[in-house]
Amino acid sequence: MKKLKQKRKIIIFGVALIMLVTTVSGLILTKAKAEETKYEEESYTLKYAYNARDDGWYDAFKIYIKNDGNSVYNFNGYNLKYDKLDGYYIPVIDEHGNIVYKIDPPSPTLAYSDDYRDDIKSINNLFNEKQFKSKISFDDIKDLNLTKLDKNYIVNLFNKAIESEELTEKGEYIDNIVYGRVESESTDSNLKGNYILTYTIDYGYISNIYIDFENTNGEYISSKKGKNSKEQNLMASLDNVEKEILNNNQQNLSKVKEFNNNEYNSLNKKDLQTLITKFEEKLNTTKTYETGNSNQSGSNFVYEK
Repeated sequence: MKKLKQKRKIIIFGVALIMLVTTVSGLILTKAKAEETKYEEESYTLKYAYNARDDGWYDAFKIYIKNDGNSVYNFNGYNLKYDKLDGYYIPVIDEHGNIVYKIDPPSPTLAYSDDYRDDIKSINNLFNEKQFKSKISFDDIKDLNLTKLDKNYIVNLFNKAIESEELTEKGEYIDNIVYGRVESESTDSNLKGNYILTYTIDYGYISNIYIDFENTNGEYISSKKGKNSKEQNLMASLDNVEKEILNNNQQNLSKVKEFNNNEYNSLNKKDLQTLITKFEEKLNTTKTYETGNSNQSGSNFVYEK
């Protein structure tokens, strides 16, 4: 009887925890949607800059310029290689400030990292307070306290963003969908695994493309040391597909699928076509049919506070 009562308590606790997580998750999504809707009612233009780092990381500084003269500044880092990483999560915090549950984010970003989340909050809070309108120096952010990120790196990336071309004509994709990922299984009996293509969208345009191959052991070809000649050629071919997509302004994917470019002949034609077709299908689900309007909104540029 005692064991039965203990079992009932465990079941009740489990059900209560599931209800708590479901409720909290719903509240988080509802709040995010409310914030998104708030900003969707405002028009804005965009300046931004990315910096590619190792292992699929792309750091970005984005400046959303609103029609009231103020701007929203957002620094973050996005990983386009992995869909999950240890230590990257959305914390659910109780009234005592304790983490009671950890939710997997849609993709790993520095804002969801145990190591970097405080730096991200500090950076975005300072820049949104200061409202810098031109290039800055180290002295302009000397009061910024960071534990992981380098202040000179932040200054340089911000300056690159503030001097970038201001985007005023929105592209054809919905840019509140910041990140997308598609996978396609290899049909090569000597190359078992999946091709992975991930991308970012900014102001309705594809801003980054990352393509890799993950074998059946979970190892990415980009991470493998001592690649053989076939693997080296495959990696070079994937790099060239990335460039081909971006150089064609994301509009002429059929050219990539035609497979006429000798620079990626190391790829299996059928596999490449399948991957690009899935990419096209994914993009078509994020298209907006109100392009060419400088007053369009649609990006959730809420920064971490």
